[in-house]
Amino acid sequence: MMATACRDGLSPQDILGHYMLVRVDSASLPAVFDETPTLVRRVISDFFEIDTPTKATEHRTLEVEDLTAGTVAQQFSHSDYAVRTTGSRIELYYICPPNALCSADIAPLVAERTADGLRITGGHQSHTLFYHRVAVLSLPH
Repeated sequence: MMATACRDGLSPQDILGHYMLVRVDSASLPAVFDETPTLVRRVISDFFEIDTPTKATEHRTLEVEDLTAGTVAQQFSHSDYAVRTTGSRIELYYICPPNALCSADIAPLVAERTADGLRITGGHQSHTLFYHRVAVLSLPH
């Protein structure tokens, strides 16, 4: 008699890789991420690197348009996340940098595997972000 092993959920190794943002909700990049009557922030690029089963790094480039001053500037950010997988649920918890003022009640981002990458919702954002898994890439430091 042959035994068959079946597992539910994801192992941390199932999600290791590099992911490139391709859509914010239904909009391709660059896409409006948030706006007020005086400010528009557009996502130009966003990459997630999940190189270990417990840690992810996000690299994001925004275009910030100040409608009052008539200026446009790029804003670069680098954020670290703790990764937790429970069953098929992937949670990304923001790691507050040392000496930064961070809210303790930020909900985690929740990632779901898709056929070609990840769909991320939650946290402090109101958008659904769609990432494609990509080959290893070199990011500027």
